[in-house]
Amino acid sequence: MLQNYKPVVYLILLLSFSHLQATQFIIKLASYSKKESAISQISLLDKAINQKISIAQENSLHKIYSLPFSNKEDAQKVLPLYKKVFIDAYIMVYVPTKNLSKPVLNSQYTTIDNNETNKSNTVTKPSLPFVITKKDYLLTPNSRSVQDLTDKDIFRNKTFYVCPDRIQTSSEKLLIESKFTDINVTYNPIIGNLPSITLKYILHKKRLYFLKGSMINPNQYRKIEKKLFEYILVSHYSNKKKLTTMRYYYKKEDAISYLSSLRIH
Repeated sequence: MLQNYKPVVYLILLLSFSHLQATQFIIKLASYSKKESAISQISLLDKAINQKISIAQENSLHKIYSLPFSNKEDAQKVLPLYKKVFIDAYIMVYVPTKNLSKPVLNSQYTTIDNNETNKSNTVTKPSLPFVITKKDYLLTPNSRSVQDLTDKDIFRNKTFYVCPDRIQTSSEKLLIESKFTDINVTYNPIIGNLPSITLKYILHKKRLYFLKGSMINPNQYRKIEKKLFEYILVSHYSNKKKLTTMRYYYKKEDAISYLSSLRIH
């Protein structure tokens, strides 16, 4: 008779084990080199998802996650709300402690309540001489001034090697290293007699603006023309007139190879 109960016992044990091993899901929102930038972004989340958010430190990055969901369907329901601020947010399987090193504040996560964040990190909008709609998500100048929903990470924390798209004389032969952080860009000449310079920047609707104090000139900007495999094509406009076009190469050797291939009179 005991043999008749064996399948039932096995089934109960299997169900119990499955329950203990139930997969949880979290939403990966973004990564920032500065914790302050991460907190500033979190403060922009809709009040409808006024739940706790987690920041995990891995190497030199501060990674923002939602708290775990018991099933994927619950995560999918709120994902569109997160994407209003974090356009690249995606759902992933939650694996406790794995891949996390040097946790912030000696815990696996630094947990942030949006109510407290909104009180202590009020977003101050800089004065801009053009209208930015709500969907563009204006940030503070100390994090990233504007989060462009299409190209928000095209420059941030990246290094490019900039050279002219076309040149006619050897005096026009330039190669400039450009290092972007969250809010600044530093230009250092490699080829050409130019000074080094550091500027604050804003990326808005594929246009790169430079700040003077807290203001920009809306008639002076760099526009992203094309994104190619080896480089980004960027043109300088003044009063709607194109002045120059530059190639922003990802690799220094590609930029040098291109310059070497040019026929200069």
